[in-house]
Amino acid sequence: CTTIELPFMCPFEEYYVPEVDDLVWVLHLPNGSSKGLILGRYWSKNHTPPDGVKQGIRRKDFSREQGKCYWQYDDTEVGEGNEGKMLFHNDDDVEVTVDGDLKEETKGDVEKKSEGDYTVKSEGTLNIKGVSAVKVESDGSVTIKASGGITIQSSGGITISGDGKTTIDGLNFLNHKHNCTAPGSPSGTATV
Repeated sequence: CTTIELPFMCPFEEYYVPEVDDLVWVLHLPNGSSKGLILGRYWSKNHTPPDGVKQGIRRKDFSREQGKCYWQYDDTEVGEGNEGKMLFHNDDDVEVTVDGDLKEETKGDVEKKSEGDYTVKSEGTLNIKGVSAVKVESDGSVTIKASGGITIQSSGGITISGDGKTTIDGLNFLNHKHNCTAPGSPSGTATV
């Protein structure tokens, strides 16, 4: 049957309008069945929870296609010291825009993994600081490039080592030679 348009309830300012033929809860007003408020969709045999009915699961799907984009909090392991798990999943791109400052803080480890390129850009200064150490490691090569100068400063020693040759401005740092000059004169031009 066809019904007139009814207002849709938007708890917490959330916008999610059901589509045609969706089964929804309707709260009718006392002045007649033609006046009411749509409360939202409900679970049925044609609209079942993604992982079935489970205690301790709090989940919010953002797509009509289940499993495409959702938040889920799992607190099923009941007991003292149990730590629930929060999961965000999205099949498509994710873009986060913050007009103010952004601060992330954790008491545990942080791991970020990408199957593609990983780029960090800053319009200002990019600061990386480790209280105990900073480690940069690659299974391939490491390139440091600057339009200005590069400064390396250490209150301890500086060690540069490699299994291959170390080259600075095209010269082998360890095995280059200087042309012989008179005693007390500056060294001659270096050659490979």
